[in-house]
Amino acid sequence: KILCRKPPTWTADAPMTMGQLLSKRDEFWDTAPAFNGRSEIWQAIRAAAECEDMETAQAIMAAVNVTLPHGNLSVVYDELGNKYEIPSYCLSEPSNMIDSGDGAQDAEPNGAPDAAQEAAPAMKVR
Repeated sequence: KILCRKPPTWTADAPMTMGQLLSKRDEFWDTAPAFNGRSEIWQAIRAAAECEDMETAQAIMAAVNVTLPHGNLSVVYDELGNKYEIPSYCLSEPSNMIDSGDGAQDAEPNGAPDAAQEAAPAMKVR
C-alpha cells in the first residue's frame, strides 16, 4: 500500500514534554533492531517516520520494498516477511503533550528538573 494515512492519534499515560517524547523515541529506535528484522529496514522506517515530507517518506519505503498493510508506518512487512511494529509515540505526538515553557525539554511533568539539570553546588575560591 501507499503511505497515505495520517499518523495515529494517541494519549500518553502521563503528559510529557517534547524532550521526554524524543528520548522515548530514541530508546525505541536504539533497541528495536536487536529483537527482529533487518537493520537496513529499521533505518529506513525511522527515516520515513522522522521525515516531514510524505513523498520522501513514500520513496524511502518504496526503495526498501516493504508492505504497509494499514497505509501508515504502524505495521511494516519486508520482502522476507519480517514484521516491524512501530509504536504510536514514534509516529506522532500525544494529544496531551505539555510545553515545558522554559525551553528545558527534560523536565519532569511536575516541573521538577531531572538530575542533569540541577545546578552544581557553588564552590568558594580563596
